[in-house]
Amino acid sequence: MAGSIGGPPHRNIDRMTSRMASVGMTRVMPIGLALIVVTAGIVWPLRALKPVPNVTEQRGYLLALRDACNAAGDDAAIVVLQGRTGLFAQWAPQTLRGWCDVPVAVMPTALPDRGAALTQLATQWKAAGRTLWVVADEADTIHSVLPTAAAHETPSIINPYFLGRTLVSRPEHYVAEEFSLALAPVPPG
Repeated sequence: MAGSIGGPPHRNIDRMTSRMASVGMTRVMPIGLALIVVTAGIVWPLRALKPVPNVTEQRGYLLALRDACNAAGDDAAIVVLQGRTGLFAQWAPQTLRGWCDVPVAVMPTALPDRGAALTQLATQWKAAGRTLWVVADEADTIHSVLPTAAAHETPSIINPYFLGRTLVSRPEHYVAEEFSLALAPVPPG
């Protein structure tokens, strides 16, 4: 009689074990797949960084910024001059404002007679008890606007671990990158 409910007892056991195996497989497969994805998510970046383990993009920049802040002083007001690429003027103002704790503005290259505008601005800042400084990525940028300015450059910082740029392959080498800031006080008119 026992076999009449669902067939012979050995077939019931076979069906039960096959169901358990299929249920177990459906539970094991997502876990196994998740482990493979997690492992790949860890191994792939490590493999990509293996040739360049010491990569740093802005090593030493803070030293140059502190030197610039110390040279300008606590009573400074800073105008960042746009250079040839314009990239310096994109990140430098907020960085100088934050680290030097002084007012900072950007002077665009399209402004006519920037030297006269800076002299007038220096006079206004002097009346407010501040000294106006111009900051650029190189002294030539300062001298193009203020030819007689006494430009001072912070010591050059060399980052030997700047990641070499590639377009179609993962980076496998470093390039040395040099960084310094040029700054000069603007004499009032």
